[in-house]
Amino acid sequence: MQIDENVLTNPRWLLTAVFLIAVLLIGGCGQIGGKRDTGSGIPEIYVGTAGFDAAFAAESVPGLVTAGSSSDVVLLLTNNGAVNTPSAIVTVKDTRGAFTLESAKGSDKIFFSKPLIITALGGKESASSTEGSAEGVVLTLKAQEFSKNVEAVDTGLIASVCYEYGTKLTANVCVDASSYSFQKQRKPCDAKAPVALKSQGAPVAIKKIEIVTEKSGNYVKPKFKIYVDNVGTGLIIGKDSLGLFCTDNPETTISKDKLNIVVVEKAELRGKPLKCSDDVPEIKNAIEKILSGKAADDYILCSYDGNDFEDGSGAFVTPLKIELSYGYTSTSNPVPIRIEKGIQCEEGVERSCSITGGGGGTQKCIDGHWTFCQN
Repeated sequence: MQIDENVLTNPRWLLTAVFLIAVLLIGGCGQIGGKRDTGSGIPEIYVGTAGFDAAFAAESVPGLVTAGSSSDVVLLLTNNGAVNTPSAIVTVKDTRGAFTLESAKGSDKIFFSKPLIITALGGKESASSTEGSAEGVVLTLKAQEFSKNVEAVDTGLIASVCYEYGTKLTANVCVDASSYSFQKQRKPCDAKAPVALKSQGAPVAIKKIEIVTEKSGNYVKPKFKIYVDNVGTGLIIGKDSLGLFCTDNPETTISKDKLNIVVVEKAELRGKPLKCSDDVPEIKNAIEKILSGKAADDYILCSYDGNDFEDGSGAFVTPLKIELSYGYTSTSNPVPIRIEKGIQCEEGVERSCSITGGGGGTQKCIDGHWTFCQN
């Protein structure tokens, strides 16, 4: 099938340039948004709310194409978060079902409107990429013909992604082992003051930690309220439900119990494990928390059961380490594209035409479009 050259407003050399520039900009944005100097010359990678993302590069999408023609567009896959993506499912489509996929350069696993499995994409904690990572795929899309009584179709290219991700935090907290004594002295820290946090380089963040000091016999056994929030633009989902959210199967129903599931993979104080809740049978050494969306209720309560903090020994700062895992899904904003009929004709019909520069010629109708004027 011939492509109407009048609609090729996006030459391949220009597309290649757009692709390279877009990948460089994505990498740069990851550096600007997620790389913060701590003052020691070591970049802080556990900041920001980004994770894995998939989106069409708007610069590569032509605003107008003709029905029956083909266009190249760029799909960008990025991980500007802190941790690596062990697996992801990407689905690409248009909002009106007006395009089909002809080819994909950069991946042999992409299917339009069907899942694409990405095995891994490194985050900023990878030794080889402290700014995250970006990959690109050039897709050749064909605009479909449409009904004779329709002059144009307005649609948009979108990408949906479902992936497994994690949040890691190490924060200094105050343990006060003199709360129940009559000592009147200035303490080096205040266990009553919540630890306020911003982000950890992931779409799910630990926003605040409150310390609850309890006494058991001669020892103080602190508890920690660890508040968790969805700070990204998508939905938290159960890790075992990733495939349900990135499919186009109309028969698939998604229940609420698949949403907002966060797993506590690790909780340690001074390198010793905390007890957060009863273990989930299917997940060894981990517990689940289902978030409600209410900030006051969405916390994980973890307690320290060791006999290390003798009452009266004073207040001091010590490290608390938390690691969460979860599934996450998000959909890119649609990049608009318009399909018009262009010049339509009846198959096999010929007509006279004028050749540029002078002289007459003939055009033939092939596949619903006129050929170039020829002698």
